Amino acid sequence: QQTHRQTHQQQTNMADSEENEFVRVLTCKTSSPWGVAVSPNGVIFVADCSVNRVYCFSSEEATEKQREADQSLFGSPYGMCYVPWADAVAVADSSRGQVLLLDDQLRNVRAFENLSGATNVAVDEANNWLLVSRASNNCVDVVDFNSGDTLYTIPNAKNTCGVTSDNQGTVYVSHTDDNCVKSYTCVGGEMVQDKVFECGMNKPCGLVVDHTHQLIIADHNMNRFVKMDIATQLVTEIFSSCEQRRINMACDVALTSSGDIIAADRGSSRLLSIPGDALPTKAATSAS
Repeated sequence: QQTHRQTHQQQTNMADSEENEFVRVLTCKTSSPWGVAVSPNGVIFVADCSVNRVYCFSSEEATEKQREADQSLFGSPYGMCYVPWADAVAVADSSRGQVLLLDDQLRNVRAFENLSGATNVAVDEANNWLLVSRASNNCVDVVDFNSGDTLYTIPNAKNTCGVTSDNQGTVYVSHTDDNCVKSYTCVGGEMVQDKVFECGMNKPCGLVVDHTHQLIIADHNMNRFVKMDIATQLVTEIFSSCEQRRINMACDVALTSSGDIIAADRGSSRLLSIPGDALPTKAATSAS
């Protein structure tokens, strides 16, 4: 146990002293990136809320945009996700109350409407669900992708700014104003709360389940990105603010096909690339 603590402290000190050199600031030019998504071939999609634009970069090494969607399509684009079975990206538009589906040329191919306050979006591949967090309505809608019908609504998700799933029917929701994440499963025709994850978060926003069944969370007001082990509820801080490296409004996260993390640091107008096996910068803490 002592050896484990010493090893962990050595890793922590190394990560701090090197100012997290394993984290790369991407050269992609952005203004105020709120949402981010990644296609299987590495194309990075960005929802830039300050200028109401959605655009993409061909790779992590790109500097200039590869293409941009028609600006007239959006009122307030926020969260987004890649929809693998449609080979398209879904974008939540809060002010117009819709989720738009864009093809690889960023052309609008479908609109899911009557989703006022849509702030973020995710999918559950096993069920072909579109999951839509609706901050101003304090709920998450589970939408059938094929029909566009709302199947279930998860209520009392105060100012929710993030939603994801394990792609096997378990849905994870950021209860942003309650400073926690809750999980839900479908039981008897309704979404039933399963677990509550707290661990010192302050306004959790975008989140995603990685390949090792951990939650990657943008902890907005704590200016950090964390991993949470779903089984043990242990939280590991993987990148945060300090004097040398400033994060200002952690908003969203997405995974590459290799399991690395693309993170939106909105207030700093940048995207970060964090290895999926990144060393922690702070020791794990357990849920209260």
